[in-house]
Parts: sequence; structure tokens; C-alpha cells
Amino acid sequence: MAARWSWTLRLSHGTWTGMKGIQFSGTGPDGPAPTVLGCLSLLGFIFSLGQGSFAGNALRPGRDEGFERVQDALYDRVWRGTKFFGLADDVGVWALTGLAAGLVFVGMRAFRSPQWRRPVGVVWDLLAFWPRLAHPIVPPPYGGRSVLALTKRVQDKTVDGGKVVLSGHSQGSVICVAAVFQVAAATPGSSEEPKRPKTAMPLSRVALLTHGSQLMWAYACLFPAYLGQPLLRDVYEKHLNRHWLNLHRWSDYLGGPVLAYPAAGRVRPDLEGEWIDIGRIHHMPEPGGTRQGSEIWYRAVGPEIQLRDPHRIVAVDGRPVAPLLAHSSYYADPAYDAAVQKLLQQIDQSE
Repeated sequence: MAARWSWTLRLSHGTWTGMKGIQFSGTGPDGPAPTVLGCLSLLGFIFSLGQGSFAGNALRPGRDEGFERVQDALYDRVWRGTKFFGLADDVGVWALTGLAAGLVFVGMRAFRSPQWRRPVGVVWDLLAFWPRLAHPIVPPPYGGRSVLALTKRVQDKTVDGGKVVLSGHSQGSVICVAAVFQVAAATPGSSEEPKRPKTAMPLSRVALLTHGSQLMWAYACLFPAYLGQPLLRDVYEKHLNRHWLNLHRWSDYLGGPVLAYPAAGRVRPDLEGEWIDIGRIHHMPEPGGTRQGSEIWYRAVGPEIQLRDPHRIVAVDGRPVAPLLAHSSYYADPAYDAAVQKLLQQIDQSE
């Protein structure tokens, strides 16, 4: 009989560490895209049409009448003794020079100062995840390598009946969700379309724990075709069979709720009123939260769990010290281990 093991694969900002057996670390709602993005897209489309018409006209033999008209209208126009496009060219040169100098300055500051290193690393994570085909000026993307490596790891651990809990922090939550899609798409009998694969058998032994995640408020709105709420709902209901929990703190300046949102109004720190989870089930938060022993406390709204920050008060030299963890060290809260154990129990109960 094959041995059964449980694994926790934890990802956070591109680093891989080990814990507990072989724990592995690596790195809103339905609706249209934000109005500003739609306006920018329409404006870019209009400019592209104009540029294409000028380019097509330039391919015709003879004089380039289109360029001559632009030159007569703009290049030879003088405003207060200064040629308009001559000034624009100078401003463009100095702007590009200043941008290059600014990038060098930010790089040096990030190398020397931890206060600069974290925000620069966050921007790097966001830009370098996507392929260069979409963003040609970004550094070499790590998203493909991380997702494929994690997918292979999950397949290796579930092939003999093992259980896996994927734990993704911040940008790692995006990689975990992408890996779930890849595992489902690579399973025999699944759909050939990678965006909406059918339920995969190995995923019945996989659970997901996200924390400090920007999946709902950022990625679902900015990239709805890849990480929109309908796709996240597929991950929650079809692929993972509701074996997904999300942890957030009110003090977290980047992460937020992913699997539930208020039925009316904005997210409040006390989680008052009725909430709707991503599976369209209504929940009422417990007023006093959930307490397990003297160390574990959290407030749950279905699959969405809010942690308190700080999770405990430490006395130093007779004085209380309560540093806020904010976006970091979710695993330092005892409620993190309780969430992992809850997911493992869900996998056992579903088998």
C-alpha cells in the first residue's frame, strides 16, 4: 500500500525555504475593467489607427503627403519664439536622461537601504511575473519558471496519494493559482484550453492557503481575462473543491480579502454586516471571533479569515511591546498553523 504524506508548499516573494517535512517556499467582484483603463485603451487604439494610416500612406510611391502635412502643421509652428517640436524634442531627451539616472539612483538606494529594497522588490515582482511579449521592457520574467517548477512539484507529491497544501504569500498567491490551472490542464482528460480546464483528479488532494494577497483588489480588476473573479471562482469551486482559505489583516497595506466581500458597503475592520463568499454563499461574521486556546484567535467569514495584529502582546523590561506585522510573517501567527490543519482535515473528509 502506498504511503500517504502531507506537504505544505509555501511561496513568498521569490524565495524557496524548507519547513516541516518538506514544506516548500517560493516565490473584485464581477464587472468591467476600471474606467480609466478603458479610456486609455480607447485612446491608444485611436492613436494606433492614426499611426497606421500615416505608415500606410508612406509606403505609397512618391511624396509622403501625410508627413508633409504634419510637418507644416506642427514642426514649423513657432510659439513665443520657440519651435514647438524643437522644444518637445529637447524635453524628451532630458526626460529620458533623467529616467535613466533615476533608475540608477533607485537601484543604488535599493542595494544599500532595506527601506528602499522592499518597495523596489514589490514593483519588480509585479512587472517581472508577466512574459516579455506583453511588457518588452521588463527584466527576464520569473513567472513561467516558478509556475512550471511548482506544478511539477505538486504532481510529484500527489502521484502516490500524498496531500499538498499550497501556501502563497503576496505575489506567491498569484503563482499558486497559476500552478493550480497548470496542474488541471496537464491532467489527462482535462480541457485543452488552459484558461478554463476541467476538474483534475490530483487536485482533489491539493488545498490552497493564501495570505497577504492582492488577487481580488488588484489582479482581478487589472487582468480579468487571466485572474478575474469568474476564474478565481472556478479555482475555488471546481478545481480545489472549496479547499481554499485566505488570511488577511486590517493592518496589511498590500493584502486584503480574496474569497469574500461585503454584501453592501466597503470592507470595515470589524467585518460587520452580511458577507458573500466567492461561491455566492452568504455569511454573517461571528461578533467575538473564534478562539482556540490562549494563543489562537481569528474572525472567519466563510473561507475568508481575518487575523488580529499584533496577535499577542510581549512584555520587554516590564513594558508591553506590540509590533505590527502588517504585510509580513503571516506564518508567525499561530492561526496560520490552525488554517493549514483545517485544510488537511478538509482533504481527508473529501476522500
